[in-house]
Amino acid sequence: MELAEMTQSNSNATQKFRVIWIRKAIALWIGLLVISFIAGQSSAFASSGSGNSITSVLDRNDYLLDDGTLWSKGTISGVWTQNRKLIGISKSDDHFIFGWTADGQVIRWNKDNAHIPVTKQFNGVIKVYGHGWVQLQDGNLYNFDDQAKVMDSIIDVSTYRDKSGSDSIDSALSSSGDVYYANYNKVRKAGNVPDGKAIAANRAYAAVLKDDGTVVIVNMMYEEEQITVASDVQSLIWRGSTHKLLTVKQDGTVWSYDRTAKYKSEQLPGLSNVSRMVYAPNLDELYAQLQDGSWVTYDNGKLTPLSAPALNQVTLTASSKEANIGDTITLTVQENYSNGFKNKRAPLPEEIIVEQPQVAQIQAGGKLKVTGMGTTKLTLKIGDLASSLQLNVDTQQKLTGATLLDGNV
Repeated sequence: MELAEMTQSNSNATQKFRVIWIRKAIALWIGLLVISFIAGQSSAFASSGSGNSITSVLDRNDYLLDDGTLWSKGTISGVWTQNRKLIGISKSDDHFIFGWTADGQVIRWNKDNAHIPVTKQFNGVIKVYGHGWVQLQDGNLYNFDDQAKVMDSIIDVSTYRDKSGSDSIDSALSSSGDVYYANYNKVRKAGNVPDGKAIAANRAYAAVLKDDGTVVIVNMMYEEEQITVASDVQSLIWRGSTHKLLTVKQDGTVWSYDRTAKYKSEQLPGLSNVSRMVYAPNLDELYAQLQDGSWVTYDNGKLTPLSAPALNQVTLTASSKEANIGDTITLTVQENYSNGFKNKRAPLPEEIIVEQPQVAQIQAGGKLKVTGMGTTKLTLKIGDLASSLQLNVDTQQKLTGATLLDGNV
């Protein structure tokens, strides 16, 4: 029905009212969708995964969120994040970190130059290990640097690194149970464990987890009889260079086996419902992933939740709070996160509210163009967080045709 036909009767007037109301409702709904989208884009850019859960932990400075975002902290650069839709991360030292995607991209970052990562394409990536060993679905192991195949039929690799980082060793386990020892680019066979499915290296010793849940110790330097030290195990790691093997049992408890005490077993207090453990040699810290997917730090029976960082404070700063007409002011946002991380960046245009838009106009890259005399309040708003400052504008030029309106020139 056209609008001209809805002007005669009360019934038609009612229909007209309904049409107008529906149109306004639709317009409001679309507007809310657009605002929500912009706010979501802004929040995702600003908080880099705030509200997401942790899926993988290397240490408290390097971890992966469930939306594929990598959080890391360089020695010089400080905290940085990138969302490359990663499905896994690894590292062998404090300088480089690897990540990989479901479509076979493998990315290496220098943690202090994260803006220039190196990306290479592989076919069917299962996992990338700390030194850049890329394991493919066909069982072949490749080198990241030149993408050359280095070994066949490999099902697991383990990297050992002491606290100083000066001693680093790789071990590998093949589908046929062969245990390989690699040091200074020299690889040799060190033994065989039939039905092995995972390996963990500790300098000259390798712990191999078998399909039946038993754990066998292999001396990779000298020929000696293999020792079965544990059973009913689902995952295992070495606690750095302490000679202590940590195993997670099928019931979720964690047990330690001391190699220097003939692998005497001891249950770690306070740990239950655990699925895997991670040890960070640079920080000498233990982390546990529980069966519900959450992470905790572990310290002699004490558990501390390790949560994905949430943005809890923002501060807006300006290169100058006093300006002249024609000046360009640079705005900066400082973000403080719940885990202590701090990040500085340029604000997005939609995050800034200029109270007196005739005084200044927000531009891309966090720039503010000063266009008129007066005083204006600038407010940064990200979700429920806000920060404000005041900008005062004068002029050094003679004004012509200027008018004073509501206190603004």
